[in-house]
Amino acid sequence: MKPEKLKSGNWRCKVYLGMDENGKKLFKSVTAPTKKEALALAAELALDDKKIKLSKLTVGYCIDAYIREKESELSPHTVQGYKAMARIRFDTIRDIAITDLSTRDIQLLMTELYDLSPKTKKNVLGLLTASLRYFEHPIDTSGVKIGRKKKEKFAAPAHECVSKLITAAEGELKLAILLGALCGLRRGEVFGLKCRNVDLKKKQIYIDCALIEANGVKVIGLPKNDTSIRYVDLPDVVVDEIKKSLSSEREFVFQQPMSTTMKHFYALRSATNGCERIRFHDLRHSFAVNSLQAGDNIKNVQANLGHATSAFTMDVYCHVSKSMARESAARTQAFYESVK
Repeated sequence: MKPEKLKSGNWRCKVYLGMDENGKKLFKSVTAPTKKEALALAAELALDDKKIKLSKLTVGYCIDAYIREKESELSPHTVQGYKAMARIRFDTIRDIAITDLSTRDIQLLMTELYDLSPKTKKNVLGLLTASLRYFEHPIDTSGVKIGRKKKEKFAAPAHECVSKLITAAEGELKLAILLGALCGLRRGEVFGLKCRNVDLKKKQIYIDCALIEANGVKVIGLPKNDTSIRYVDLPDVVVDEIKKSLSSEREFVFQQPMSTTMKHFYALRSATNGCERIRFHDLRHSFAVNSLQAGDNIKNVQANLGHATSAFTMDVYCHVSKSMARESAARTQAFYESVK
């Protein structure tokens, strides 16, 4: 849009309008008596052209294009989640032109997603906002309310169920269950565990990566957050089991694909009475609850789990903390009764 002075004394600006179907660059010129006027006309032309282009873009197109553009920067797991979200969460606004999209449309979308968790709805809103910003068409979503879903009471799997699974499991599946239930590892941390990060002498493992598996593609990335990079002490039973899987000739402790081991886990839980609804992540919850009930302080539990803050740990396991508080009050009362 650099102005050019003509022999006539007028000023001319060329405005780039994009490319035609053959890839040829398209320009349009504006002329005015003064340089300032030429620049103003050129800016107005560029703005009008942008509005015309934006009016042809639908919400669905923008979301799909944004995901394609960011695919090389994001993990396969995240891309898979975005594509699934784009496919099933935006039906009511997918065909609306982004220039016609209003905050009311977005609020209606959030209302229709009432049965989803607040976190999921926040992710939906975040993907939509990022897609619109990518096309330089930001919309103020600060007033959009995602609503709240009644918080379900958290319940860790019963100790008996976890014991049944450990007893019935064999091989790598048993080790995976032990690392979840007795060490509090996330699934990605379990299957991303490297042989070089196991110290049998210190009975300790070092968590510095996590495995992500999406559509058959395995990617090793960083754990969930900075505090998830941590050392975890191992009980003797885990040390004995992990010895069977260590080898200096390979990188990872687990040889089987994560998906294969998880299929074995689902089959085992289905065949184990009372354990049919247990998720692998529930083993981690079991570890946290057992640790707190055994008297571990909240900071130790936070460190072992790799949570970002102890406040988060307290919030997730608040029902255990309340139970411990009641027990503490009872012990205080017993002490008082003994000395009065």
